[in-house]
Amino acid sequence: MTDSNESAVSDNSESAVSDGVLFVTHSPQRSGAESVMLDLATECHRRGMSVSVACPVGPLSQSFPPWVVHVEIPHLGRDHGRRTRAGAAWGMARSMVIAARTLRAHRGTPIVANSAHTLPALRLAGVRSVAWLVHDHVVSTKTRMFIAAGRPLLDRVVAVSPTTASALDGLVDHVAVGRLGVDIPDTAPTGTPTTGALRAGTLSVLTPWKGIDVFLEAVARIEDATAVVAGEAFPGDVGYAAQLRERAGQPDLAGCVTFPGRVRAADALAEWTVHVSASIAPEAGPLTAMEAMAAGVPVVATDHGNPSTLLADRRGVLVPPGDPVALAEAMSSIAADPVGTAAMVRRAYAHVAEHHDRRETVPALLDLLVGTTRSSAPDAHADAVATPSRGGGGAR
Repeated sequence: MTDSNESAVSDNSESAVSDGVLFVTHSPQRSGAESVMLDLATECHRRGMSVSVACPVGPLSQSFPPWVVHVEIPHLGRDHGRRTRAGAAWGMARSMVIAARTLRAHRGTPIVANSAHTLPALRLAGVRSVAWLVHDHVVSTKTRMFIAAGRPLLDRVVAVSPTTASALDGLVDHVAVGRLGVDIPDTAPTGTPTTGALRAGTLSVLTPWKGIDVFLEAVARIEDATAVVAGEAFPGDVGYAAQLRERAGQPDLAGCVTFPGRVRAADALAEWTVHVSASIAPEAGPLTAMEAMAAGVPVVATDHGNPSTLLADRRGVLVPPGDPVALAEAMSSIAADPVGTAAMVRRAYAHVAEHHDRRETVPALLDLLVGTTRSSAPDAHADAVATPSRGGGGAR
């Protein structure tokens, strides 16, 4: 791509100028990143700003409140129904050109890119300035290519955790760090020791990098344990989801694992002994771990990405990624040490109440995205969310 990208897409539409915000995301699905985007959209609406969201038609667009204007674009991800890598790449490129024709009419609107996949299309559309909200720990060559294509547009880059920001070293010129947030109950959990058989759960999209196969292998090693895999597969991962169900039907797990699909986190967590995040690639959050910590459910997670910080100081149990034996031992330790687990739960709640209350994090994150310029943005990797100090994790 070159900087003369205003002519890269042939379209006679005029640039529309708006006092609102356009969020752009690549997928029709709704997962954690899209939920955060909708929280930001709600905050925009609360401030009296108009809100548009550019995304494909699907579960995400179907969940929009009536005040969101849907701008339809094609899917910009990897699932184009093509069997060859070259065919998938061609389908993605074609979709980006089509999306650019639509996005060209919104060049005068402040734009928040919710995914790196959207950056090439925004470049093709002739957009000059974009705020990019970075939800994922950058590991793939493809994502690096998308970032390189969009780099000239990036007026603001905001990562959702320090570890996510550090993965952008050398890829962008400036990074501010915000925080993810979850609902914090007014009453802190007591940390009452749990009894009975282990009931482990994971709230996760059913995709290979989430390590759910590792989670199932760990559960198979724990006597009398049961497991819940709460989540759905994206269209490109239906084969992986089928493999998980097949594994759960084998003799050592038969009758022990349920797949309820997408559920409310609060409803699921209320029935679990432990929440597990078994991702084999680094997580930027994960939000589900924060939700468990707020709900008083102990967390076991893999020791890379943001969980290494989130669960530090005995706020959870960290294990090596891709190691079902270590994961099984960690889950078993939750039940084996009820007093220690209760203390861990109290520490975890105190931490998320202090740092991850979305009543504070969402407005602060939006300020970083639309309320500052590059010249006045915080220094790279600086934690830009200021939260008032609290005493412990008591009632709030």
